[in-house]
Amino acid sequence: MSIDDSLRRICNQAFFDRINVYELDGGDFVEASPGEPFDMLLDPSLHAAALAYETRLRAGEDVKPADVAGLNIHSMVDLRGLEPLTPGA
Repeated sequence: MSIDDSLRRICNQAFFDRINVYELDGGDFVEASPGEPFDMLLDPSLHAAALAYETRLRAGEDVKPADVAGLNIHSMVDLRGLEPLTPGA
């Protein structure tokens, strides 16, 4: 709150896709949708997966899949992968 209005606007545009402010019962209600990449950092399912991974790791379980050659975290890489689309494919 200590930054000036122009810098606050730039930060809001960088961190959020949408910010809605409503006035309900004489008070303000703010609803925000985080933008990329913050939407992933705030995703509850990603937090749950990280906590489950940490629990298995602390229990001494082998959490590394042996048969996967690339990134297998689907929330980070879409099922289409990273390859560019080729025309006519």
